[in-house]
Amino acid sequence: EVGVSRRAVFYSTSLLVVAFYIIATSIGGYYVRLYGGDWGRVAEITLACFALLVVLLITFSGQARSHLRVFLNKNFFSFRHDYREEWLRLSATLSASDTELPQRAVRAMAQIMDSPGGALFMRSDADEFVPEACWNMPTPAGLKLPSCLPAFGLMRARRWIYELNEAPPLGDEHLRAPAELVALTRAWLLVPLVLEDRLIGFVVLAHARARRAFDWEDIDLLRAAGGQVAGTLAQAADAQRLAEARQFEGFNQLTAFLMHDLKNIAAQQSLLLQNAERHKHNPAFVDDMLTTVANSVHRISRLLEQLRGDTVPATHSRVQLAAVLHKALDECSSQLPRPDYQPAAEDLWVQANAEQLATVLGHVIRNAQDAAQAHGHVTLRVKREFAHAAIEIEDDGAGMDEDFIRNRLFKPFFTTKASRGMGIGAYQAREYVHSLGGAMRVNSTP
Repeated sequence: EVGVSRRAVFYSTSLLVVAFYIIATSIGGYYVRLYGGDWGRVAEITLACFALLVVLLITFSGQARSHLRVFLNKNFFSFRHDYREEWLRLSATLSASDTELPQRAVRAMAQIMDSPGGALFMRSDADEFVPEACWNMPTPAGLKLPSCLPAFGLMRARRWIYELNEAPPLGDEHLRAPAELVALTRAWLLVPLVLEDRLIGFVVLAHARARRAFDWEDIDLLRAAGGQVAGTLAQAADAQRLAEARQFEGFNQLTAFLMHDLKNIAAQQSLLLQNAERHKHNPAFVDDMLTTVANSVHRISRLLEQLRGDTVPATHSRVQLAAVLHKALDECSSQLPRPDYQPAAEDLWVQANAEQLATVLGHVIRNAQDAAQAHGHVTLRVKREFAHAAIEIEDDGAGMDEDFIRNRLFKPFFTTKASRGMGIGAYQAREYVHSLGGAMRVNSTP
């Protein structure tokens, strides 16, 4: 079965009309020149220019095209709409990126009815409908419509589409459309946007360019399109809320990381105070105390720079692993048990940021000290494994089962230390080691 598309009929008819018009104008010009005497040639040129101007005006007139489309739909097709073409155009308009989505939603609905403009109203957090976007239809500033109006209840329950200048539905004056919407410039239709039995908004459409009847075909298509638009707008709103939630999540993670570093600094200062009373007259203790305080000041200054955003991204350089390990061991020396350090047989160098690597190693060492407790043992071994440096930190603490290692050990904000831990140290350590191209492996038995 061979059919002719609406678009082919529309453009073919347009060309035929223009062709007949030009032929008629040419014939008229010929007779004007034939019987016009001395002014015949001038009259012919004037008539031709006027005819060309009329053709151009009609060709680029949206209203003229609309009238022709209505005429063809009435007289040549059993259905008013080409549903395949309408749905493709709706999808293309909603997925475009030329304007904001709310305005594209208005335009997508307006194109179905050949409307030159419209306005989108969305339900706000205050349970009121407020203007969200306009397209060739200005709306009064500050317009708010309570969602409890009977008309909105009918639109939700029955997906009722209002013709704003018609009598109220079911003959009930209480169901009349809000006067504020009827008063909008050239307002014609009020189309609900219903999603999962909830009215999330509605679209007000201006009168079509060509006057036309509004029947069941239009109603069915607008209801289907309204559901599609409602789903698209709801997905966009969900995506916006998700993006905001992720921003807050990032802020919360930053806060947790800062608190973790401050907790470690506070723990160092607390140990100094505990030992100061007994060792304050010992010059070696005083030297260690000054070194620890200087390190704490440096770390706090770095945290303040991070909060201000003044920090330069840490760069990796070739650092001596033994020096980094000694720094990490010095930071953990105030806590028992003190690790048994077994250095590598050769001098090893790695590409890393020395300060960050020392912080990561210090965290793992402190975790081993916490697990082993004061009378346990912690061993630190360093060796070469092919092109990599391997650091082993071993303790004789209680141990962990396989499920804990796989599902909870590196999970951010999960801690076994109750109020003493933040649950991010192991996660930070693993992520930094991964950023260096390394790997962190855990072997343990309860």
